[in-house]
Order: sequence, then C-alpha cells, then structure tokens
Amino acid sequence: MKTLSRLILFTVLFASTAELVSAAAVSGVITDADTGKPLASVSVQIPGTEIGTFSRVDGSFTLRAQSLPDSLQFSHIAYRTLFIIPRSENIGSAVMRKRVLEQDEIIVSANRSRSSLQPASVSVISAEEIKASYTVEDVPMILSSESGMHAYSESGSGSGYSYVTLRGFDQSRIAVMLDNVSLNDNESHQVYWVDHADILSDATDVQIQKGVGSSLYGASAFGGAINVQTAIASDERRLTVSSGLGSYNTEKYRAAWQSGPLAGSSLYLSARLSAIRSDGYRDKHGSEQLAGFFGLEYNRGRMQNRFRALIGNERTHLVWWGVDAAAIDDREARREAYDAYIDDFHQQIYSLNTRYLFSDRILFTNTAYLVRGSGYYENEEPEADYYSYALDLEDSLTDSAEQMTTTSLTRRKWIQNRYFGSIPVLTLKQNNYRLDLGGEFRFYTGDHFGEVNDLGNEYLSNSLSDWSHRYYAYNSLKYSNSLFMRLNVALSPELRSIADLQLQSHVWNLEQETIGHAFGYSLKNDWLFLNPKVGLQYQLTRDLSLQSFYGQGRKEPADNRMIDADDVFGEPRHAAAEKVSNLEFGLSLRKKHLSFNLTGYFMSLTNQQIKELDINRSGEYLYSTAEATRHRGTEWELNWLPGPYLNISLNHTLNRIRYSSGEFDGNFLPNIPLSMANLSLRWRFTERFRLNWSSRYTDIMYVQAANTAQVPSSLIHSAGLAADLGIFSVSARVNNLFNTLYSTYSADWDGWLYYWPAADRNLYLGLELSL
Repeated sequence: MKTLSRLILFTVLFASTAELVSAAAVSGVITDADTGKPLASVSVQIPGTEIGTFSRVDGSFTLRAQSLPDSLQFSHIAYRTLFIIPRSENIGSAVMRKRVLEQDEIIVSANRSRSSLQPASVSVISAEEIKASYTVEDVPMILSSESGMHAYSESGSGSGYSYVTLRGFDQSRIAVMLDNVSLNDNESHQVYWVDHADILSDATDVQIQKGVGSSLYGASAFGGAINVQTAIASDERRLTVSSGLGSYNTEKYRAAWQSGPLAGSSLYLSARLSAIRSDGYRDKHGSEQLAGFFGLEYNRGRMQNRFRALIGNERTHLVWWGVDAAAIDDREARREAYDAYIDDFHQQIYSLNTRYLFSDRILFTNTAYLVRGSGYYENEEPEADYYSYALDLEDSLTDSAEQMTTTSLTRRKWIQNRYFGSIPVLTLKQNNYRLDLGGEFRFYTGDHFGEVNDLGNEYLSNSLSDWSHRYYAYNSLKYSNSLFMRLNVALSPELRSIADLQLQSHVWNLEQETIGHAFGYSLKNDWLFLNPKVGLQYQLTRDLSLQSFYGQGRKEPADNRMIDADDVFGEPRHAAAEKVSNLEFGLSLRKKHLSFNLTGYFMSLTNQQIKELDINRSGEYLYSTAEATRHRGTEWELNWLPGPYLNISLNHTLNRIRYSSGEFDGNFLPNIPLSMANLSLRWRFTERFRLNWSSRYTDIMYVQAANTAQVPSSLIHSAGLAADLGIFSVSARVNNLFNTLYSTYSADWDGWLYYWPAADRNLYLGLELSL
C-alpha cells in the first residue's frame, strides 16, 4: 500500500513537468444508422466555436483543434443532430439517424436527451458523467444524482449492500437491467448490486425510464426502469491497469483489455478483471467483491452479435440494524456495530444480443440470456429453539417441550437458482409509423434450504457433521412470459402518438419438503395482467416539445408475501397484486448549448406492499399492505454548456407521496425525501486537467407512517480532480467535503428510533496506466 502511494506521488511530480499537448486532429467516419452507408457533407463542429469541417464522400472527416474537444456536433438536414464526447483523436464511427421515426433509442449527447419516441420521462447518465463521479461505489450511489432518485448503503460508504428508490418506489419495483438482461430476483424482485462489481467501469451510459413507461423495458417495469449499457468494440487495441486507495481501507484493482478491430473490422474482443475491498464506514460491515468480464462482438453484413459473460463473487459482513437515535450525532458511536451476518454469493450472467436488419424497414433484435447463482447468508442464533430447527433428532420431546428447549447455533440460508430466457422484438417501419412486436419468455428455478452447525449442545454437535443438518428446504419454479405491441404514428409533422399494449403471465409453484414440523406445502399461484399505455408528443416549435402519457402497470407479489417457507409456524396467505395508474405531462426545450426537461407526474397505487425491517430476525422483513397510496410530484433537469470546456447540470424533485386511505390517510410514506436537488459541474480547465463538483440536497424524510419523527435534511458537497498525463492518468475525489453528519434511512421499532448513518469526509485516490 505504501509502495502504491509513493508511485502515485512520483507520477504526479514527474508528469507535472511534462510538455502540454499542443494540437489534436480528431478523425472518424460518419455512417447512416439504417443502411451503414457513409454520409457525405455532414457538418462537424466544436459547439460554441467557429472550428469545423465537413465529411468527405467516403464519410470520413478530420478536424484540427488546439486540443481534444469536449464534444463534437454532427449536423445534416436529413438527419438528427448528434453530439459525441470524443475519448481519443480517433472516434471511430459516428452513426446518424434519419429525422423521420428513427429507432426508439435514447440519444447520448453532450446535453441530456429524452428519446424522440418516448413521451414518458427519461434520463441518461453518460460515460463522461460516470467517469467524473464513479470510484468504487455500488451503482445506486451514482444514480442518486438524477432527479427523482434517492439512495443509501448499509455500510454508509456506498460499497456493499446499497439501495435506490425512484419516485418513492424501491428497487424491487423497478426493472433493473444490464444490457437488457433483468437483474431483479425472480422471487423477491430485489436487486443485489454487490453481485456485479465494477460494472460501471464498462458502461457507455445508464438509461433511466421513470414511471410505468414502455413495454420494451420488460415485465418488471412497474415504477420505472434502469438499464446499464456496456460496450465491447473499440477503435484500437488497448490495455488499461488501474488501482486505487481510499478511506476505510478501501482498495480497488482493475485490468481491462480491448482488442480493437480484428478479422477485417468484423470481430472485437474485450476482457476485464476487477477486485474491490472495503471495511465500510460502519464497523463490522466490510465487503470483498471480485468480477470477471469477457465480451465478443461480431459484425457481418446486416447482422450484429454481442456475447457477454460476467462472473462475480461477493462476501459481505452485514449489520442488519441501524444506529440508535441517541448515538447518531456522535462521530465515534455512530460507527459502532455488532457482528450480524455474512452474505456470500456467486453469480454468472451470459447473454447474446443479436440484431439483424432485413431491410431498411424491417429490423429484428433478440436478447438471449442465462443467469446462474449460488450463495448463502450466515448468522448466529444464541437462543434457537428445537422446534424451529428440527433438532429433536430422536423425536423424544413433545411439541411444547421443543419450543421451550433452546441452544446456540450458526445457521446458513442457501439459495441456488438459475433462469434463462429470450426477448425477441420485430420492428416494422414506414414513413409515418413504427410498429414493435415482441415479448419476453423466462423460466426460473430456485432451490432454497437452511443448514445449522456450531451447536451449543455437545450431544447434538457430535451427532451432526459439518453443515449437514437441514431444517427447511423448498423448491420453486416460475414461468414469466409477456407479449407486447407498440405502435408509434406520426399524425402530422408536429404530432406523434404512441399506443402500447402488454400482456403478462406469471405462474409460480412451490414444493416444500417435510422436515421437522414443516407442513410440506405444495402451492401454485398464477397471474394474468393487461397493461395499456398511450402517449402524445407535440413539437410546438423547433426547440420546444410537449409530452403527455398515461399508463397502467401491475405486479405480482413477492414469494415471501405468500409464505415464509422456513417459518414452521407460518401458513400460506393471499397477497393481492399491486396496481399503478400513471399520468404525466412534460415539456422539453432543446437549444444548441442548453436542454431543459420538466415533468409533472400523478401515480395512484392500490395494494402497495410496505416493508419494514424485522428486528427479531436478521435478513427478514415485516410486511403490511397500504390499500391506496398517491405518488405525485414534479421533476426538472437543466443542462448547460456555457463554453467548450464547462458543463453544468441542475435538477430538482418535489415529492408528495402519501397514504390515501386507512389509518394514515394523508400522511407521507416513510424514508422518501420530500424534495431533492442536485448540482453537477464538470470543467476542463486545462488541456490535461479536469475538475468536477457535485452538491446534493435531501429534504426531510419521515421515519414511520405516523409521521411523528423525521430524518433531518442534508446538503452534501463532493469534489474530484483528474489529470491525463500521457499513458498515465491520476484522479482524486473527496466525498462529503465539509464533513457533515447525516443519515439516509431510518426505522421505528416500538418507539425506538434507528438511523442509518452516511460516511463523513472520505478520500479516494486512483492511478491508471493505458498502453
């Protein structure tokens, strides 16, 4: 560790005397997105300057400037204006799309953009934004800079188990995807970001759909969708090795390789190995994450295939409970914790993204995937009764005696699962309409079982071999299928309409083994949902557009809402499906150097499942049902390029998320900020050095449904500095610059208040070598 610190210092001192780059010649080739043919006479310009050129007959261009520009603007009368942030002097291929009903994809630009075919609210975090703020955090901590999003981590420092909410919906109600492959657990619907170490290092962008949105986002897009997009192909061969050190004994090591074009520019390969370790801000909350990635992209004629394999393993020490309210303002006491449980999980994700262009008007895409996982969480039970853990091995005790007889033990709850599926979509396009026909077909199996060991009773301990005694076991099967039809019609040059209809089917089966006092239940539940969505988009002027959207979504309950299969006292119960109705209106302003989006949303829910931590059972939740709730608010985003070297982003969210029936009618839902605001500034103040600054304001949150206690508001500032020094790059980031004490989550247990503290001031230093 000392050697690495000296290397960083030596590199900075040495490179600070180097001669600055005096000129740059940016080149590339411009092609048509549909035909792949080169485009001539395209204007290529550095925004805000008079520096520019035009593409040649073969689509190539060369633009000379004093330094590598922050962005390039591509303009042509028949195509949509495109902005690209160059990463090197050779940007490779710049793909432009026709103005009339181009593909329904989000355009990544120097300014934020929403899809021209999606009237619902959309945000995009670009690769440049990710690079400015990402170090070792789990994905939710980076997403928290977007409007409508709030995040917290159990460790307090952002590594380990982390969570995000969108418009008051927790991540189990958000469709989370990696290159279109769902990461939501098929049974609990939860997302475990810790299983996918360092995925943001590969990301080209993160696309965020807010609200019910498009059926193209998959079956679990109930309160929104998050899709992390990664890249395989690169313009040149590249090897990067990086390492970093941070507060709380945080370490990160990464090696990545990209082949550049092979086999006549038809084949590309990439690979990555990452290792992250951190003790976390809170005691007893360390995390170790390992991940390996391999990608292969093959392009031939009209077909493109991208194969990805991501293998990850994590081992995390978790603290189930928060910090008592009496200690939350004490800098030392708020970090103290206890040994709770260990989470250990191994996951493999294999996917093949295929794209085939039959003609200029017919496109077929498909995502085929296989996901496998195996792991457990382990904790000690100091007073475990014989009845619950099937410890009366000779069946010599009565039921009441078993419940009164206790011993200490260590238990592991295992899950071994896999799911595979396919998402085919056929797209038909004409001059004034686009029709998407597709679906998702998924099959899931899960093997759940619990084991005990380290028993305090010597006789039992001698009778059982290591981790051999199972006290519960059940198997589950789930079939999730959906079909959708999505029609986009240009009713006039200014007005477009969208009609979307989705049919979902879920069939869930559980077979419980008869172990001890388990009843041996055999359960089957099925759900059939029809989700309609309509939208309008009106181009009021060249720069100003208006959007409206209405949609409905339904979601099947999580498995533990129907039965806790490891609880021998429990019986199957009925949990109704959740339903949301989503109405929103939006305004988008797009200028040359400025974009502004404003959205007002109105969402009504029935049967919303409210979960709280169960203080008596680590890793378990207590659930209640809110008959009706209202999620309402406004979101706006402003992105401004005042000059070629400065980018300023602002956003604000006003939330009014309340119960609308029952005992707490009119009260705010817990742990949802009443408002949030973000400021982000990215400034390249010399040709080699970049500064980024971020500020985040989080309003008060209520602790419980009665709204009698609050989590105080907070204003947190962070700053980073990066330097490109030839083959070396060095970065430093300080989070919570002014050392503010604040909390990000809370719970109330019988009048005792607990808070989840966030880290105080912390530092991360990184060094990267590119060859």
